[in-house]
Amino acid sequence: MRRKKLLMLNASNSDVPLILAAREEGFYVITTTTMSDYIGHKYSDEYIYHDYMDFDGLVELCKEHIITAVSCGVSDGASFPASYLTDYFGWKGHDSYETIGKLHNKDEFKALAKRLKLRSPVSEGFDNIEGALAYTEKLTYPTIVKPVDLGGGQGISVVNNPQEYAKAVKVAISRSKIKRIVVEPYIVGTQHSFSSFLIDKKVVHYCTWDDLNYSDRFMVSKGSYPASYKNAEYIDKTICEEIEKIAAELNLVDGLLHLQFIVSNGAPYIIEVMRRAPGNWDTCLSSVASGVEWNKWIIRAEAGMDCHGFPMGRIQSGYWGYYCLLGSRNGEMKDIMLSEDIKKNIIRFDRWVDNGFKITDFKHQKLALFQFWFSSKEEMNQKMGIIDDLIQVEYK
Repeated sequence: MRRKKLLMLNASNSDVPLILAAREEGFYVITTTTMSDYIGHKYSDEYIYHDYMDFDGLVELCKEHIITAVSCGVSDGASFPASYLTDYFGWKGHDSYETIGKLHNKDEFKALAKRLKLRSPVSEGFDNIEGALAYTEKLTYPTIVKPVDLGGGQGISVVNNPQEYAKAVKVAISRSKIKRIVVEPYIVGTQHSFSSFLIDKKVVHYCTWDDLNYSDRFMVSKGSYPASYKNAEYIDKTICEEIEKIAAELNLVDGLLHLQFIVSNGAPYIIEVMRRAPGNWDTCLSSVASGVEWNKWIIRAEAGMDCHGFPMGRIQSGYWGYYCLLGSRNGEMKDIMLSEDIKKNIIRFDRWVDNGFKITDFKHQKLALFQFWFSSKEEMNQKMGIIDDLIQVEYK
């Protein structure tokens, strides 16, 4: 029997679990991107070189290869062509192209949040430097400046005075592919992630965790499960209600809705919403912590399959963590150094580069991924608090 073909719109190391899940679900997986050296191609059935932002070209590719489903993987950018293909072919599994813009473009989401009175920082959007600089007198500090269309902390700055703001505006607009930015108050608090699964516009399951960053970077690179905020019952209930408001307003299809939020003074503030899987293999740990095979259910939803068999009533339990290893500077990597204190906690270690690898962008190049189990909340908090010291890159 010929397998149905699914197009995976990327093949980074973070996409590997979804590629494997799609194959386990019986799909013939075709990866496509212009990055022919991405590791995910090794795990797919076939790789076809193509720029996934060439929408018309993707349509022809799908016709030629009789592709009937698409996954956006973990990429914000790939969410748009996935929705475009869904609209064009009349597939199920992804929201409309118009809807995905309202969620993934930060300025459009902020407009939606304002209209629905969601718990989210009030922001202003700009599409030119002059307009953004004219807003300087209305700012309070600290303020955060973001491109509307980039993830992974790219182009983001926190500023504390007009001079820093002017520089940040120029950086953000230059980095944005569509030359649009948002400006909003920087809320001081703790950052967290919330992965929910929607069926009939209702949250039927969710997992939470603390988002942890390297001190000088906005890209989330480590985390611990479950989230550690107080008043968890109230905060989780509030986030679920906000998600269901969005789902009802936009008529969202079944599947994953992931968001990031800040807890400040005991209250949650949503900062990002997305309909793609988070990176760093977060869904793998969510699966271990909850007993729900997250990656398989994400693929089933993206392929337009019926998800009413989703295992209800599962609850996240235990204490877990992950660490995406980045370098501390550019240079040639000699090895990865592990403290004896963390070795017993490692349940999975995936190394993506060999010794001798030349690190040229230490703030973004991912070298390895570690997943941990901890015997208690205290052990988790203690070791994740010093994880940068327990696992390090050794340089030549």
